[in-house]
Amino acid sequence: MHRFKKILCVVDPDEKASAVVRRASELATLHGTQLTIVHVLPDVAPDAANSGLLSDDDGEPSLKKRDAGEQRLLDENGTVGDLVSKPLYGNPSEEIIKQVLNGNHDLLIKPVEGPRIRGGRPSSIDKFLLRQCPCPVWLFNPARNDKHERILAALDSDLGGANAELNDLVLDFSTSLAAEDQIEVDAVSSWGVRGEEAMRSRVGTLAIRRLTAGVRRANMQWLRRLTEPYARRGTKFHVHLKKGKRDATILKEAKKRRHDLIVMGTTGRVGVAEFLFGTLAERILSQVDCSVLAVKPKGFVSAVDA
Repeated sequence: MHRFKKILCVVDPDEKASAVVRRASELATLHGTQLTIVHVLPDVAPDAANSGLLSDDDGEPSLKKRDAGEQRLLDENGTVGDLVSKPLYGNPSEEIIKQVLNGNHDLLIKPVEGPRIRGGRPSSIDKFLLRQCPCPVWLFNPARNDKHERILAALDSDLGGANAELNDLVLDFSTSLAAEDQIEVDAVSSWGVRGEEAMRSRVGTLAIRRLTAGVRRANMQWLRRLTEPYARRGTKFHVHLKKGKRDATILKEAKKRRHDLIVMGTTGRVGVAEFLFGTLAERILSQVDCSVLAVKPKGFVSAVDA
């Protein structure tokens, strides 16, 4: 069972952040771990902030108001945390990652940036964190219940080599969180035969049926071997193998079963396709109204220096 050691919660006290803080506080209590809460300020010059020149319309220094806002969030949720209250100068996403690196955090939880409109792209901050944050990133949707009732564990049968461990990480996180809240987990994987339609005209329907049956059987055997150890953890665990593209399968299952959280792996690599269309995690985030927890392979090195 996965245990978090140091949790970082990023909020803006001016927004409706109580649900995010409450969830982070519950995790910290369950895991007996340290909770650090920071806020993100707009880009300002350090000298201006330190001199108290950064003020709101009512003349009260913004930093002072934000500190008070964070303390209010802690008090409202009964949180006893390691409160780090400081402005993040420069690029907010880079400063968040630096905080992760310097604090050795093993989970980052923050609200999803901007309005949650299906089909809209993730914010630049969320996109950067999904690609470059070395620890798991939990993008929390405060509009949904902060108590999850069903988790989708998105598995990838195409992962190989060092990245194959991502499937185990996804299952470990999913079943650990499910055991804490006594909720259900749906392990979802997709399969298909590349060039199936092109081959059909050359080899015939019967041969294609035999081929696809064999591929499906091999994928089901792989999926059962992978999930069997996690199905024994005492949670309500379901395995689903669907034919089709991975992103379409995840979206269809999430909509069908109304999942509150999708846990998925991401390598952080960005090629031409990812540059043009976004990574899978980014595409999923833009199409669902639930929270997304993205995990990277062990040993992932961020391009951001501490």
